[in-house]
Amino acid sequence: MVADNPLHLVPDSKFSAAMLCTRNSFRGEELLLGPHLSVHKRLPGSLLDMWKEDLGRFQCNRLMESGVLLVVQKPALQPDVLDGEFDELDDRIRRLIFCLFANGIRLWGHDIIFLKGHNTQQTWIQQLNFYGSFYYHKKVPYAPVTEDLLLTLESQANLLMSALSTGSYRRFARGTRALMNGLMESEIPERTFHFVRAIDALIASGRREGKESFVEYASKLTSSGSSYEELFRQAYKIRSCIAHAIPLEQAKRPDESDRIAHDRWVGVAGELEIIALEAYRRILADSTLLSNYDTEAHIRAHRNAAWDPAIDLESIRKARKNAIRSMRRSIIAGD
Repeated sequence: MVADNPLHLVPDSKFSAAMLCTRNSFRGEELLLGPHLSVHKRLPGSLLDMWKEDLGRFQCNRLMESGVLLVVQKPALQPDVLDGEFDELDDRIRRLIFCLFANGIRLWGHDIIFLKGHNTQQTWIQQLNFYGSFYYHKKVPYAPVTEDLLLTLESQANLLMSALSTGSYRRFARGTRALMNGLMESEIPERTFHFVRAIDALIASGRREGKESFVEYASKLTSSGSSYEELFRQAYKIRSCIAHAIPLEQAKRPDESDRIAHDRWVGVAGELEIIALEAYRRILADSTLLSNYDTEAHIRAHRNAAWDPAIDLESIRKARKNAIRSMRRSIIAGD
């Protein structure tokens, strides 16, 4: 092994890592979150030097750009064998990534780089893959990766994994996939389609209940007011056009130009993204709230209850912008 063991790997272990080009504001170069989970600001140079012949210059340059490196590991009897144990590690990495997105992070590079390897006499990389591509909405303020976020990340991911492993939470699981699909979609109407599906997974509006049912129950997640109802109404209309392959002109308002309609749809997609991400973030931070989503019957039983506190777009925007300012002040101060 490299003398200073930069990834803190235990002897005879397998590891999976994910590199995300995103903004961070945690102190130091790394943060140990548990015996088998660590977060780093970049891949250590000693490992890059050792792997550069196998990876090539281009891939090494890509790996140097990372802003957050997640590393999960486990002891293994056959650490150098690519088997089902890596599937378990990969699944854990993906849950951690989902929770990062739910907390509002943004990728500055389109894709995520996945690494698989083992630690025996040395730390070796065995496989490199790319996951994505992810696109960000310019009107959605992002949240930096803070130490406070990272300290809650593992508990959120463990809660998600334990729920999905029960065989229940099927609608909730589809909602998490819809949310990720929305983040990986570059076209605004299609993003809206996926975010509507992600929200609908939390309210179970049903095929025959239609737009007004979706608007009614989705509005229970947010602050009261006609503006949110109108937002959900517009989003559902866009969703219907995409779902039924209807021309998007039917989602336009009377006498609305294509440019004005597109600008309005951009705003709808951005606001819907914030609401969907915040809803899933809150659920994964509260095991009692998560238990409401184990079956469709439970979802329907709880969907008429207003969330307290309600999701408020302006509060979220303000909190994220304050976090960005704090991060920038810390960078200037050299912390």
